[in-house]
Amino acid sequence: MYATYIHEIVEALKKGNPGIDPKLAYDALARYWSDYAVSIFDVEDVCDAARANGVPMSQFEAREILYQAEEGQGSGLTKEGLEVAVQDWVDEFVWLKPEDPIDPAEFSLQTCDWAILAGSSHNKMTGWSDGKSVRLVDSSKSLESAIEVALSRVAVDPQLDYCIYAVDEGWDSYGAERIEGNGTLVWQHHAKNNG
Repeated sequence: MYATYIHEIVEALKKGNPGIDPKLAYDALARYWSDYAVSIFDVEDVCDAARANGVPMSQFEAREILYQAEEGQGSGLTKEGLEVAVQDWVDEFVWLKPEDPIDPAEFSLQTCDWAILAGSSHNKMTGWSDGKSVRLVDSSKSLESAIEVALSRVAVDPQLDYCIYAVDEGWDSYGAERIEGNGTLVWQHHAKNNG
């Protein structure tokens, strides 16, 4: 095991046990782990897999994916297994009507851009004031921020439907059709029926 990881373990032990001798703890852990070869995956590895696919990620979900991936890998967790676990999570996660409500502010780990689409009830895309049918919110913002941008437009154009898709970073040049076909729909607001 890498010395960095052993130091991290010792630091975690010190937080819960202030009287622990860091040098003795390090030496004991180093001796113990010297007989093993270990691959360690962390939340950042989950984020890398999510980023490669342009999907949103929260700290909570990343930890859950790590746990599920480890539990499902009897012969050891691999990078490919972690990527499959992220894709399985994407395929199974219910964004629009989740059983357990999500906190959009938590989806802030910079794994995707947010594409906001505006359209009519007939699903025909219309332009924003600058003539574009897509407004991009970059990955430095959370899903909550993207929702705030979309809701600010609802006040201006309440007759339109709005959707937010998680997309790979740099999709600002793609059209609505490509985003709808390749992005992950994570939020929508339907126009109120005026009729």
